[in-house]
Amino acid sequence: MRVHVVIDESGFFLPSYLEHVTRYLPEGLEITGVTVLMNPPSVPTVYSHLRSHRKDIGVPSCMRLGWKVLEHLTRELASMSGLPVRPGSVFRTARSLGLPVRRVVLVNALEALRWIASGTPDLVLSSCSQVFRKELLALPQIGAINRHSSLLPSYGGILPMFQALTNGEKHVGTSIHVMTPGIDRGVLVAQSAFSVTEEMTLYDCYDRSYSDSGPLTVESLLKIRDLGSANLDKADFGVRNDLERSYFGLPTKEDWERFHQAKRRFC
Repeated sequence: MRVHVVIDESGFFLPSYLEHVTRYLPEGLEITGVTVLMNPPSVPTVYSHLRSHRKDIGVPSCMRLGWKVLEHLTRELASMSGLPVRPGSVFRTARSLGLPVRRVVLVNALEALRWIASGTPDLVLSSCSQVFRKELLALPQIGAINRHSSLLPSYGGILPMFQALTNGEKHVGTSIHVMTPGIDRGVLVAQSAFSVTEEMTLYDCYDRSYSDSGPLTVESLLKIRDLGSANLDKADFGVRNDLERSYFGLPTKEDWERFHQAKRRFC
């Protein structure tokens, strides 16, 4: 089964996620390409939102994040110099794993579609912040799955952990779901949860979610492999819960105020 990975470029969490999935890829599956999505300069994204809300994030959290960014950059430079360290970017991680990789700005652009189609994928695996249009969803033979940091169907959309902490949720988690034209609405393939303690920051919650994401993705790929060539739109993986469906866009000013009222920290 040929798998194409579409993944955001970030030094946070995603390089280790890609490495885990690649190293523990189930037998019979092959990653035939990786599309690394760069931040589009003229489109609002999670990253541009956070940069414009440094005051809401707070000086202490910004300083801690700055140290983490410096760590990623140091690893990236060391890797570029030929030192045997894990790269600090998704692109160089893919290269170090021997995967065909290309940088793309817009995942639905014709150039990106041609690149993804060139590997004739059976399955697309996504961990990215851009929405797939129908042309991209139609490319893989059996379908596409997405990694999402919430217990779907609750908290679909952008920065789900932020919204969950703002609303005082005591349990959060990670979902792998089939991708459909409806954002974060496809059937669940696998799901895992963990408890939120008072000491955990938003960064801590995402760190835990991504740590769980690697094994959860491998579990999902095993399930899909065992289905054979069945179309994922009609599959039932037996994952159900009674959570209420919800969806969120980028945080508003009021959301940030509620985040601080809930006595939560970013990092």
